Amino acid sequence: MNLIAPQTDESQAATPELTLESIRASAYESCCNNRIPAGESELRKGLAIWNEHPELLTDMAALLHSQGRLVESENFARRALVREDSHVVARYWLAANLAATRRNEEAIEQFLMLTTPDACAALSGVSTELSAQAVSELARLKSLVAEQRPIASTLSSTRWTGRGAAKYELDHLNQAANQDVGGPVQDDEALMLYATVRASRLRRILEVGGLNGYSARNFLAALGDDPGAALYTVDINPVPSLSEIHHVITKDCAEVRGPDLHFVALDMVFLDAHVYEPQMKLLAFLEERGYLQSHTILALHDTNLHAVKRPDWAYRIEDTDGSVGFVHQVVERRMVNDLHAMGWDSISFHVEPGRCDRLLPTRHGLTLMKRFRELRV
Repeated sequence: MNLIAPQTDESQAATPELTLESIRASAYESCCNNRIPAGESELRKGLAIWNEHPELLTDMAALLHSQGRLVESENFARRALVREDSHVVARYWLAANLAATRRNEEAIEQFLMLTTPDACAALSGVSTELSAQAVSELARLKSLVAEQRPIASTLSSTRWTGRGAAKYELDHLNQAANQDVGGPVQDDEALMLYATVRASRLRRILEVGGLNGYSARNFLAALGDDPGAALYTVDINPVPSLSEIHHVITKDCAEVRGPDLHFVALDMVFLDAHVYEPQMKLLAFLEERGYLQSHTILALHDTNLHAVKRPDWAYRIEDTDGSVGFVHQVVERRMVNDLHAMGWDSISFHVEPGRCDRLLPTRHGLTLMKRFRELRV
């Protein structure tokens, strides 16, 4: 979680039992344990006692930013700066919200104020992570503005203005009719992911494994121009950024940390790297730090059996439903089983190998997972 651990200061006591720092510490502990509503409740209780206190306002800005509630977060950051203009952490969250909502020029102005020697030292004294992220974001935004890079054509400009089918940008789905491709998601699967993003208005997606960018283009088209939208692609090999909301992380996925994700929770994680330990370590980190929410969807590719042996390493099995085919990627199939044992429900969009023919030679397979949540009636 991205709240700053409070320093003990008993001089702020309102009563012997309740202090400003005890409220902040309680909220911090709740957020670290992924009890976000409880943390927010603690901070609001503190604000009711210490009206407009800049530390509490800043904590609220951080918490709300991490949940993707960017407008609310910006409001709290601005309120904190009204009370204390030199509050570097509040300024960081203001800048981060401006950048997340693509107000690049305004964000640059705020980040520049954070990278002066005095402000940089002050921010580093509170959080070296935030200080490093401020420098990194300033460089990224300056590069975007200098290049005047246009948003990729995959980003829909008609999502909220188009009528009928014009709301959907699908020209990027250009595979042959039989979708006989080896590495990327097949167009039917991409369409399922596109619809999932749109149906639930998902805004923040992390994809693990970039390859040639086919799935990234699909996610960008689905996200369109929704405020606060962001796509993160992590790959050990360099892959190109396709738009100003496409953030490329060149590292082992097991090493992804909060600054890589701008400290904001995720709506979807797309797993397609075919490495078990690093992907499971990534999910463990995201779970521990609260980046996986109750609504977060996991999508795993290549979970189906192939009708025929395609790669040399594929092997033939009889599945639990009696279908017979070839396992071409064991990792994501294993992950589905292990995640289900950890409480994740799943639905797999597979084609039985016996239904594959010249019209559709194979289906790689897509599995969506989400934690069960009881619906009150």
